[in-house]
Amino acid sequence: MTRQAAEPSSELAAFGARLRRLRDRLGVSQRWLARETGLTSGALSFIEHGKCCPSAENLARLADVLGVTMDELWRGVERCGSSRDAAVRLRQIASRYMADDGEPGDLGFSWGWRTIAERLRGVAAEIEKGSTP
Repeated sequence: MTRQAAEPSSELAAFGARLRRLRDRLGVSQRWLARETGLTSGALSFIEHGKCCPSAENLARLADVLGVTMDELWRGVERCGSSRDAAVRLRQIASRYMADDGEPGDLGFSWGWRTIAERLRGVAAEIEKGSTP
């Protein structure tokens, strides 16, 4: 269940933008994320546009499917430590999708897991070089 806001707050809008940016970095569609979390595409669209706030349960589902903690999803992976910490964390998340040996990790059960892992490792490399996307 999501709570609809009368006017998008700056906090909800910022969260929605972070969710959309993370989803884009992973290269997954709104439809895919909706299917994996049990949300509707419409609900995800409202969340990404800052028009509603996800329930704690839906925030936990989103975080689990995206391979991040609820705090990392709410505040942003980059804000949960230094740039080096963020790069390390993104590599850890990538490993949940695909192990270094190329085998699926514990999240490597759905379509696109290999692509998601490769994109996360690419973002981590960009952060390490100092050019956060």
